[in-house]
Amino acid sequence: MGGHRVLDWPIFGALIIGLVAFGIIISGVTAFAQTTLRDVSGSSQAIREAARSIGISNRTRIAPVEVCETTLGSTLSFDLENTGSEPLHSPSDWDLIAWYGTSSGLQVTRLTYANSATAAAGEWIITDILAPGGNSPNVGRGIVDPGERVRITTAFATSIWASSSNKIRISTPGGATADIDISGSNPCGFYLHNSITTPTANTLASIDLPASAFYPSQTTLYNYDTDVDAQSGIMIEKGGSDQDESNTARYQNWQTAALSADLELQGTVSLNLWAAMENFSTSSTGTLTAYLRDYNGSSYTEIASSTLAAGPWDAEATGTFVDTTLDFNNLDYTLVSGNQLEIKVIVPNTSDENMWLAYDTESYPVKVQFPLVRDLYAHGEQRKVATSTYYELLTSFHDSGYYLHNNPTPPIASTTAQASLGITLTYPGASTLLDYDGDLDTGPGRTIAKGGSGPAETDISQQQNWLSPVLFSDTLINGNVIVEIWAAAQGFSSTSTGELKLYLRDYNGSTYTEIASTTITASAWDSAASGTWVKKAGEISVSNYTVADGNQLELKITVGDGSSGGMMIAYDTSGYRSVLRLPDTNEPNPTGRPATLSADSGNTVARVRPTENGGRLLFPLAGYASITDGTWDVSYRVWTGNSGDTVAEIHADMDVTIRTASGDVRATLGSDVAQTSDIAATGWQTKTATFTPAHYNIVDQIDYLQIDLFADVTGSESSSTQLKFMLDDKTVDLTNWTRIRNIAFLRN
Repeated sequence: MGGHRVLDWPIFGALIIGLVAFGIIISGVTAFAQTTLRDVSGSSQAIREAARSIGISNRTRIAPVEVCETTLGSTLSFDLENTGSEPLHSPSDWDLIAWYGTSSGLQVTRLTYANSATAAAGEWIITDILAPGGNSPNVGRGIVDPGERVRITTAFATSIWASSSNKIRISTPGGATADIDISGSNPCGFYLHNSITTPTANTLASIDLPASAFYPSQTTLYNYDTDVDAQSGIMIEKGGSDQDESNTARYQNWQTAALSADLELQGTVSLNLWAAMENFSTSSTGTLTAYLRDYNGSSYTEIASSTLAAGPWDAEATGTFVDTTLDFNNLDYTLVSGNQLEIKVIVPNTSDENMWLAYDTESYPVKVQFPLVRDLYAHGEQRKVATSTYYELLTSFHDSGYYLHNNPTPPIASTTAQASLGITLTYPGASTLLDYDGDLDTGPGRTIAKGGSGPAETDISQQQNWLSPVLFSDTLINGNVIVEIWAAAQGFSSTSTGELKLYLRDYNGSTYTEIASTTITASAWDSAASGTWVKKAGEISVSNYTVADGNQLELKITVGDGSSGGMMIAYDTSGYRSVLRLPDTNEPNPTGRPATLSADSGNTVARVRPTENGGRLLFPLAGYASITDGTWDVSYRVWTGNSGDTVAEIHADMDVTIRTASGDVRATLGSDVAQTSDIAATGWQTKTATFTPAHYNIVDQIDYLQIDLFADVTGSESSSTQLKFMLDDKTVDLTNWTRIRNIAFLRN
């Protein structure tokens, strides 16, 4: 996206880190105070290694709490959650190292813990310890128990400028490590800027200004239209007509760079502006109209508009810019990859005077904010809240793991064989298996010839390897690594023996270290004579191996001598999702836990729940501020009977409530909603419906979104009145799952 300078300074950072480490070693600081920077042989690092040897680091984990906006400046705050099973204590022994850019250059700073109410430059403090879900502070406690959050405030000598390289690394003596993103990038919106770099001087007025995900870095508000007036910011002349206003004095617009992926706008999108009447009048009525538009490079499509009028605009007589928000409600629009989002603002004739806008500074971070669109999938896993048991709604629909990809991914055309492909957490999105080695054969997938010499094999025809992204923290592997591979003997032979050799390696950027390996062998690979791809699984046993921060994990496959011939591999499609799963990263059952819920009205006209857990589904709301008014797309996987059965007039629907952690209903968002049409007796099928909730502000971070499934019998009650729901059925395509798509959440 268009935005501020991206700072790339690994060499500078390494030099500073070395100097910091040298100073620490010379000073003889006590063991617990030493930094755990990589390449520094300190006591804290030794403690971490010792902890791993006795399993403590397996139980000690911390994770940053995801937020939409990290406000930059000289003071930054963020939350960490204790995601392990051991309490965190002794904050004076924690290490905090910050990498960041400033107006005067690039910095690496080790922050010192201060047991005080405020932090001075170069210090960090704990301001709160929060109950699970980020709820009320646990006042007076110095221990962060599992599930609790610690709120940390850091102070710097100068203001931090936005950069994708900015981060704070936190390490504890128990082996817990986390990286905090302080890049200033907002995954839920775009900031409005005056130029692609941080403003450093006054400028002439200009249109088509940039909007980017990066928080403003400048502290000074400059005059962005010196050819118009002498006031800081910009002036928009009253009299703007509509979205097509062409008089540049009467509008201001901002555009993102070409989007790298589709952008879904669901529910309420908000535009936060800082505005004032000309000459900071405190008695005049002001009116602003804003437009969201989709620009494809040649033409514009209006997405939505919003108008805000206030009389007087500065009702509190502040004599300065007023913080205000324009909302765009009930949106259901997708900007496709390659297009640009435009924000255009005019001052209509209904305004008493011209208006001034301030933006692109730390004090005036004007932005357009959009909800995070989530799809929730009904799973067979269960959880208990208070005295009731619920099935889980999860944002993941299949096992987590590193999926094997081709390049590019998703595949869009056949390619030649390529070394060092990628494995990522992204589920394969392509539906068609293409030819990944057109220079070797003409069939789909990737063919590997028999005879590879082992993990060091470099002949592209005899091996294929995949590398993970660079790891941002030490990754401990302890247990069985599961590799599921879709493969076939050459020619899809049903009698050929197949043998795949799988190697797991650690790559540090220059050399490889073999972690462990396994072999998958089958005397008849396609024993069922299916004539197609067959999924096999291999277990690679790993004992307490740590892939260091900055390294990559590699999977390499060759074909062993026990194979009748070469083997073909299929991957990077939704149908052939070859995957590598680390221990403790997959769902409890790799094949899912299908659950069938049965509801029966007993030959009466009635609306009834399934007997299993009352058909209740639950999703935790921790980290979200509100549920906006976007339209949900609901799918039910249901059965009323097989073809030829006589069944009642019956449909599926749901209730939507907010449930507290104590089991009480806090609010009802909808009753008897998302009704399907009547369900015929044709076996298992998928029925769809929609529901649009009113905007709901989440009251407590430990509340839950609850969905209750119902069968509604409306007639022919003398016939069969049974309705079954299926959850977590991974034997069918994702489009046939019981799920709710396009729930629009606003984050905290």
